[in-house]
Amino acid sequence: MRLSINVLWLLLFVFLATEISFRIYLYGVAALSPWHMNSYTEIHDYGLVKPAIEHEIVYELRPNINPLYKGKPFRTNSVGIRDQEYALAKPASTFRIAVLGSSWEMGSGVTIEDTWHTQLEDILNHQGDGRHYEVLNFGVDQYGFGEIIATLEHKVHTYSPDLVLVAFTYFTPVLLWSDPPEVYKAYPRRNPFFELHSLRVVDKR
Repeated sequence: MRLSINVLWLLLFVFLATEISFRIYLYGVAALSPWHMNSYTEIHDYGLVKPAIEHEIVYELRPNINPLYKGKPFRTNSVGIRDQEYALAKPASTFRIAVLGSSWEMGSGVTIEDTWHTQLEDILNHQGDGRHYEVLNFGVDQYGFGEIIATLEHKVHTYSPDLVLVAFTYFTPVLLWSDPPEVYKAYPRRNPFFELHSLRVVDKR
């Protein structure tokens, strides 16, 4: 009986050591924090989005939120884009660029300072050609053609951009709602801290 209990304790120790090691390998030592780990989920089941005001856009980022997402600070402005505040009316002597796309443009898993459009804005404003440049980020994770086009029609034009950059990835064409839902509903909230990440080796989902 004593041997059986010791074997069970050994198996439990091996399992916990494997699980902890796997989490640290995937996410770093911050994986031991529930707040940090629970940020590693999908945009639809983390409370970042809400039904869009315009039906064709389907869903959009919530305004004025400041959580952790994919392990990085994630802040939206008052109109629900992941960027700083920009005036609706374009200032004089300003060249305004609007960026549309999905997770790479939104900056999933990186700080806003490390996104390419923020760096592009900094580079343009340091070239000293007498104009001020604004690069507005309308990217949202998992946006496909439908959401991108609808965002362009209903949101982007109100900011009077001089240039629109639309970024496509290999999966953008397949991210289409063939029949947008009557009312978009976010998925149930997930808490990855309480999931078994070591089982991802055999989990094909």
